Amino acid sequence: MPLDFKTLTPQIERVINGLQWEYNRAPALILTEDDLKCRLHMKLDRLVALRRRMPTRDVHILGSAVHAELSWYDEHRRLRIRPDLTITEPEGLCILPSYATPMLDPFAGASSFGISRSQQRLPSKQYEFDGNAITFELKFAREGITKAMIRLIRQDFAKMQRLFDIMDGRGQGDSLFSFLVIFNKLPQEWQDTPLDKFMLKHGTGPRHKILYKRCIPYRSLPCSTSGAYRRRLFIGRPPYTHGLQTMTEICRYS
Repeated sequence: MPLDFKTLTPQIERVINGLQWEYNRAPALILTEDDLKCRLHMKLDRLVALRRRMPTRDVHILGSAVHAELSWYDEHRRLRIRPDLTITEPEGLCILPSYATPMLDPFAGASSFGISRSQQRLPSKQYEFDGNAITFELKFAREGITKAMIRLIRQDFAKMQRLFDIMDGRGQGDSLFSFLVIFNKLPQEWQDTPLDKFMLKHGTGPRHKILYKRCIPYRSLPCSTSGAYRRRLFIGRPPYTHGLQTMTEICRYS
């Protein structure tokens, strides 16, 4: 079935919110941007709308919806645009040359009937896909929102816009939605970082959304109750914000 952006994008946002909650519970869960990509890939693949293995364009071949590092064609029909994650429609996937889109072979010459031969071939990556899609650009700010991180975020946003322009030129602009997901290791509000003007201007659009998630770790300490220990959660500041005191709440029950 075609991807329904109106119903699927809110579900994706809930998945990302859930990942942020897990990250707050266990800040060592995500150490690198690849960790973030793997965790999000796993959770998206478990969504009810995406977890089924569906028939592809290839007979008797099943496929999934969530993929990492899928290459997209650029303005020159070269596979040079590669989002971190892509959700596709399995029905539009093809991995066998016999079911690929026919392409004109410029080196084949003319047949005996004077007609140029065409053959079915796959791109160099040995797959092709069509239909609606959702792409993800991911950023993990290990040192907070620095000027260097701002540059990387702007580059990812420009890549998203470039892909929109390409799809618009092909008359397929409505077939794509994109997320830019930023996980910050520090508890900075985006309003208090150099990201503020960028978020105000580009945070939400008709075909994209930028999701900013900061780390506010949960900690647990034992509380005594009649000789037994009871663990109680509280929100504390991460240990890597120097000079800030951790707020604790230790309650003793008689």
